[in-house]
Amino acid sequence: MRTLDEVRERIEKQSKDSGDSLMIQIAGHHPLAIYCPEMYKEGHQHEAEELTKEAIVSEMSDYMPFAIGKAEGERGISASRSIWKYEQWLWVLEDELGETIGDYDDYGLGALNQIAEKYNLPKEEP
Repeated sequence: MRTLDEVRERIEKQSKDSGDSLMIQIAGHHPLAIYCPEMYKEGHQHEAEELTKEAIVSEMSDYMPFAIGKAEGERGISASRSIWKYEQWLWVLEDELGETIGDYDDYGLGALNQIAEKYNLPKEEP
């Protein structure tokens, strides 16, 4: 699993990249920023999450039904954002699956199903 310093470096690098920067803007924040107190909401730094595998998988689990819904609804920008977020989470987990999920032709539905199966994530709201 990646370190907090590696996460910080990635966020800073992606903030300067035009494509990643656009995804950050669309998402409202970088999905990994919640693990970096200095990058978390001003005045709420004490609420930043601890960077653990369990925390990452929990984020992936919470987001999966929403992501599946966007892919099934063929919502292009939302589906792209979802895949981008999973690329970030999988990168932290050092899962090679994150290197291939960006190559999709079904709004990411196949990739999301692979991730859900591998990590035993729910595809629908409970």
